Amino acid sequence: MNLKSAALNCAPLTLSLGLVTLSLCACTQRGASPPSPATSAAPPAVAYEAHVDAGGNVPPGGTLRNPHDGDAAVANAEAHLDKIIRLLKASGVDFPGNNNMKFGHLDPLTGASLIHAEGEWINGDKNERRVTVSVGPEVGNVTAMQVEEVIRDANRKGYDDLVFAGFGFDAEAQDAIESGSHPKLRLHMALIRPDVAMGDLLKTQPGSQLFTVFSAPRVKVRQSKRTASSRSRSRAWMSMIR
Repeated sequence: MNLKSAALNCAPLTLSLGLVTLSLCACTQRGASPPSPATSAAPPAVAYEAHVDAGGNVPPGGTLRNPHDGDAAVANAEAHLDKIIRLLKASGVDFPGNNNMKFGHLDPLTGASLIHAEGEWINGDKNERRVTVSVGPEVGNVTAMQVEEVIRDANRKGYDDLVFAGFGFDAEAQDAIESGSHPKLRLHMALIRPDVAMGDLLKTQPGSQLFTVFSAPRVKVRQSKRTASSRSRSRAWMSMIR
């Protein structure tokens, strides 16, 4: 028997083995269970109760979770904002000349904005004015970045007064508040009394002046002859020790 005859005789056997293999694969795929939802990747969708179950099958979806849950720093910041807004409601804001501005209402705001509360108060002409409040950090000063962002946001939303409440203000923040020209928006720096940080030990009473509006004095630094001579001596001393 030559090689050609042997190959022809083996061809039907090879074809039969191939068909058997394909049949086994098909049966295995039909009997395989679908991937469980726990192990399969969630599609770009969020599951909610109003989803319509087509044919009784719940559509797959992910669940939104707050990434800051359990974050102590975020919880402390929220507690600080809640306390400052609550004290503002109770005591109002004190202006020069023993003028205390009380809020008709002051409501906290949530979101990514640095505007933390909005409300109304009545000025000396008995006219209601829309007020918004931006609170500085529990530790540290109000910064120029915060001031500039809040001013843009308050102007866009049409507020009449903007109060920055903080334990301190950077020099750049003070300059941005005092030198800013905003015809329809009045800007106020309210210094928070330091013992507000005492928390529950603080007792809010009439006339407690927890939030006092101030205006930073304009200071210009001039170089005197004495300062110039001491600087020259300092440079000479530095050159000697080198």
